[in-house]
Amino acid sequence: MASQNAGSGAQVKRSIPARVQCSGSLEMKESSMYSGIGIYTAKDIEENELIFSIKNPVLAVITNVEDGYKTACDNCFAALFKELRTVTNPQLAFKACSACKIAHYCSKQCQKAAWKHHHKHECQTYATSDIGDIIYVAPIRLLVRMLCLYTSNTIPKDLWNEFLSLPSEKKYRIEESRNAIKEIAQFMSGVTNLPQSLVVETFSTVIHNQRDIYLPTLRLHSKTDPLATGTMGFMGDCIDPFASLIKHSCDGNTWLVFEGTELRCRAMRRIQAGTELTMSYIRPSTPSFIERREKLRQTWNIDCKCSLCQYPSPEPLGDLKKQLTRYNTHPKEGITFTNQQPTLDEIQKDIEQMKAAGFGAATLPMLALHRLALWAHLS
Repeated sequence: MASQNAGSGAQVKRSIPARVQCSGSLEMKESSMYSGIGIYTAKDIEENELIFSIKNPVLAVITNVEDGYKTACDNCFAALFKELRTVTNPQLAFKACSACKIAHYCSKQCQKAAWKHHHKHECQTYATSDIGDIIYVAPIRLLVRMLCLYTSNTIPKDLWNEFLSLPSEKKYRIEESRNAIKEIAQFMSGVTNLPQSLVVETFSTVIHNQRDIYLPTLRLHSKTDPLATGTMGFMGDCIDPFASLIKHSCDGNTWLVFEGTELRCRAMRRIQAGTELTMSYIRPSTPSFIERREKLRQTWNIDCKCSLCQYPSPEPLGDLKKQLTRYNTHPKEGITFTNQQPTLDEIQKDIEQMKAAGFGAATLPMLALHRLALWAHLS
């Protein structure tokens, strides 16, 4: 198994942090898959059962993809995704923070709550940023928030030590910012008294341990509204040191989802007592075996040995694969879309082309396509 580098800071405590709600059902001990600490269940867990939750993680930011931060609330994560939304209110409207113009809010109440929770510590840094559009990149905003909260003594020492103890891959270079890391470190030197070397290492920790934010979404203008359709909306990135201890497996047994402002870990399937918790680090928009393996090596230095990697399933190739990239399939068989939602006729055509190419129901994303066709028929 590939190793994950240990952090240079304090060792992770082997007791469950107080912020984690889990009813005493979890244990922290050496991972059976990689170096470092893993999380194990001390009892049998049923499919979809809530394993643990964390209220109001301090490090969670909205994505910059397609200006997503302009159509989502920085506090409650209420959001619009073209024909999808995360709350029942169909009249969502977002207003930018008048000072930084980056954070957006769905109400005055959310703006006040976010100001108290985190934004008052980061707003001035955003407003005076001189590093260009890179400030909109989610990992950069995670770094800014993390260091601003640390400098203002808002992050408790124990939590900060948890962050420092997380693994990091120092060789990792994010495409959008690889030529600007030094500039970022210089910029952050005006925010924190931490040495630039630690700022760069902290950035590596952010990159290595950030996890995607997904929220259940509702359909706009749907006869089944307000029932959830099963689709998942990709919102941005978050870091919580405890959640980041869940090790990778392409065939993971858990998944993370935000329900309101609460981060929740749920079971993908039944998990027996004594089993280590795992999740897929790869976004569902990267389902290809080859692309998945390359992403794991480049980003996390992982050579995954899960069953999906040892015995990969056949997958669409060429033009058919290109056509299916408009569907982003979530591990729980929900779908988001890279562009506008396909029509029922388009979905049925994609299903028939998959069948004609010899792909059955077990092939990604065949099952999700059938469910999507049903939702489109009911709409």
